[in-house]
Amino acid sequence: MTDEAKLQNVFHWFSGFGGGVGANENFLDGPRFQKFAKDTKLIDSKFAAPDVDLVFANIKVKPKAERRINFEQFKVAVQLIAEKKYPGDPHALEKTYKKIFASEGPVASGTVADSGGILDKLTDTSLYTGAHKSRFNEDGTGAGLGGERAPERPVVVSSTGSKSPRPASSAGPKSPRPTTSSSASSPAFSSGGSEEEQLAAVFKAFCSFGGGAVANDNMMDGPRFNKFAKDTKLVDAKFPATSVDLVFADVKVKPKAERRINYQQFRVRNCQQFRARILPTVHGVAFRLGRSH
Repeated sequence: MTDEAKLQNVFHWFSGFGGGVGANENFLDGPRFQKFAKDTKLIDSKFAAPDVDLVFANIKVKPKAERRINFEQFKVAVQLIAEKKYPGDPHALEKTYKKIFASEGPVASGTVADSGGILDKLTDTSLYTGAHKSRFNEDGTGAGLGGERAPERPVVVSSTGSKSPRPASSAGPKSPRPTTSSSASSPAFSSGGSEEEQLAAVFKAFCSFGGGAVANDNMMDGPRFNKFAKDTKLVDAKFPATSVDLVFADVKVKPKAERRINYQQFRVRNCQQFRARILPTVHGVAFRLGRSH
């Protein structure tokens, strides 16, 4: 095989390497020309990485506006590399060819996962504690959705020395209240009384939740109305979060310029659309709010 035939094989290797939009066996783009110079070990102290771009952009190789070169232009580029690497050497091109042909084509590289050190510690289930430990069997396999071991109840030691499991809390159902992600306690209120009284208690709890300048037992603003809909689980597929703002802004609920609503507006006696979608009956609302938490 002639040197030109060998060089053409190398050209095709690198021009089609990696696939994708820029891959074409008949044309070589800039990034693949850089890879050609690197993988064939042409880059050294005399022909540095910046020189690769200079050769590729040289007007002797291709017109300035062109972004790819064909095989004939590639041969001119190799000639320029030889002159740069071996200035004044009559065998410069022969030496450059020898270096190119000694390569094994494009080198594919990637990231290899490290299987030691900290990774082993993080994935060793025998080192897990607490709730994480209960999610795995002794052999390290997952316990599954129903396989988690229930935590043991704390043991109470009486004055006589006898031990007995601490009884579960006998407290009744929780009253509906706004949920909070901070350590501050939520305002509590009684869930007893008539449906009207329960609904009024819910309204006041959400009105004043969080304190601040805008907190008011008698008026509810938009953010607290949003929290009311979320915490009482009124938001669902039929009534998504975006509909909450639409209901609050509805002219049937309050005048357009108003930024807060009172209890009667909250009760939406005149908002048939809201009642039809969220509150089918007053009894249903009171029942749902009473069981939301």
